[in-house]
Amino acid sequence: MSKHIVGIDISSSKVCGVVGKVDKDSRIQILGITTSKCNGIRNGMVVDTNSVSYAVTNVIKDLENIVSMSIKDAYLSIPISLCELTKNRRAVSISSPNKEIQISDFKNVLDAVRLLPVEPNIEVVAVEPEMFIVDGMSNITNPVGMVGEQLTVEAQVVTAPSAMIEGYKKALNRAGVGVSGIVVNSLGIYKDIIEEDEIDNGVALIDIGAEVIETSVYKNNRILNVFSVGLGGETITNDISICLKVPREDAENLKIKCSNLIKDKALQNYRVKVNSITGNGSIDINYDTLVEIIGERVKELLSIIKKKLVEDGNYKDISSFVIVGGGAALFRDITVVAAEIFDKPVRVGSPSYVGAANPIYSTATGIIKEVVLRNKISNELVEKTETSDLATDSRHEGKEKNTFSSKIKEFLAEFF
Repeated sequence: MSKHIVGIDISSSKVCGVVGKVDKDSRIQILGITTSKCNGIRNGMVVDTNSVSYAVTNVIKDLENIVSMSIKDAYLSIPISLCELTKNRRAVSISSPNKEIQISDFKNVLDAVRLLPVEPNIEVVAVEPEMFIVDGMSNITNPVGMVGEQLTVEAQVVTAPSAMIEGYKKALNRAGVGVSGIVVNSLGIYKDIIEEDEIDNGVALIDIGAEVIETSVYKNNRILNVFSVGLGGETITNDISICLKVPREDAENLKIKCSNLIKDKALQNYRVKVNSITGNGSIDINYDTLVEIIGERVKELLSIIKKKLVEDGNYKDISSFVIVGGGAALFRDITVVAAEIFDKPVRVGSPSYVGAANPIYSTATGIIKEVVLRNKISNELVEKTETSDLATDSRHEGKEKNTFSSKIKEFLAEFF
């Protein structure tokens, strides 16, 4: 299992599981990905542990069949909409006599920045360093090996309700799966989907789920804002159900059948049919009517997001938008409609991995990307520290280095 990374993404409509690894060329490969319907989540909280556990069990079984291996633990994604980001800055004095920054100094400053006055029912789940500063020299990404008197870090500290985390863990544990670590969904997505130039210039990531739309704004390797809107794909389904007077399940099927948000003259007389769950034959709907219902609601949802960005003062920092998530990202005209609303370039963000190139998998593959980056940072820091440690006795070097490296990697996994 050490060579493979397993991720579990639990949302209000489904559980998505993924297995990935890094190949010999340091590229991420997705070995298997699958989903199972789930109705045990409300507003990001587990309200039916058995339902979630059942879906997780189905996903794990499917993954085990796909990759021909036993899966006992996985990394868990949690929604950023239930997290709080607090910017924090801490400094420590360099401890070594020669004032060279060691891995222990790195550890101390990250320990320090995690210390926030949080309530007992809140816990720190991630630290996103924005930059390190050595004696006033800023914008440093890796300070280990530098020389100075003081090491400072500026970071976003991510906290989340303990009850929410325990609810997810309990569902996984009941399915026989241990939790290797926590990944905040939007943080994994942006590192996997967003391009470097987009981050430099300012980008808003819009993750459209069934119940919630999560929006996060990034610029110059910094998280500028995160917020959520309690509306999503279910809102569109309810609109169809009410306007066309059809059962909710039929409305969901009609939504899936519709691929447009803008009326097309070539399809103005086209009708769409779905078999009704009532058993009374099929439902025959004018396609233009369906497009109008869905299109107007999508425009309203995007307008709400824009209004919030303007009110928060972040709209001016954004050069482009990236949309990911469920069915809304799959509408053919979504980028056209969104570009008109935002008056800025818009694209749909989709993983680039073979077998997983679909916006609905963006959170799951983001877990793999985040864990791979954590390991990469850990390896680079350990290698740099070991290279600078000229006092190591070569007769004991192999065994001692392996033990040291393992401890450091375990420590770093808590932060990145």
